[in-house]
Amino acid sequence: MIFTKHKPAGYKTATSLVLCIAIACILAGQNPPTPPAPGPNIVHLEYADSMLPNEYERPHVQLFVGNVRFKHENATMDCDSSYFYMLGNSLDAYGNVEMNQADTLFAYGDRLLYDGNRKLARLRENVRMENRGVTLLTDSLDYDRVKNIGYFEYGGTIIDKEDNELSSVRGQYSPATKVAVFNYDVTLTNPRFVLYSDTLHYNTNTGIATILGPSRIVTDSC
Repeated sequence: MIFTKHKPAGYKTATSLVLCIAIACILAGQNPPTPPAPGPNIVHLEYADSMLPNEYERPHVQLFVGNVRFKHENATMDCDSSYFYMLGNSLDAYGNVEMNQADTLFAYGDRLLYDGNRKLARLRENVRMENRGVTLLTDSLDYDRVKNIGYFEYGGTIIDKEDNELSSVRGQYSPATKVAVFNYDVTLTNPRFVLYSDTLHYNTNTGIATILGPSRIVTDSC
């Protein structure tokens, strides 16, 4: 599934929004915030329906509302509203969050805390990550874009294209290697059996599970 979005009519470009910020700060008698120097590692606002400046309380933080999209390297981040920390190269996104990385990895959630300097995405509440037939479900996911690994520590479930369902308290998934690591109260369910374990590695590409701790298999087969 490839996520695409057209620019809404009347959108504001990043250039015009930065100009508005500078004017608002000048009128308020403050020095306008100095944005980071242009470069490939800078988070860019692509468009939003409107900007609500807050130059009195938080002069370096801007609130964008409606069809908001940010871009960082090969990833785009869409949401209903967002606080953009220009000097920190980071953002807090809220509502219908959708993250698309190179049209191969997609992540959804209710909130996203993104640090552009560390390339770390923290997705919260109703989180779903999809990668070539693999779906990861959790309420709290930290995705490290440098290591290309997603981590969960408060319960998560992975479903692959073979309808195998694996869940555990803690775990991680690497889109590059297709290997998922599960720890604590691990359950692997498929039509033939249910496996319970403490530690398990699972390759979503080959369907091979490697058991690394005490395990129990329950099956109806004789």
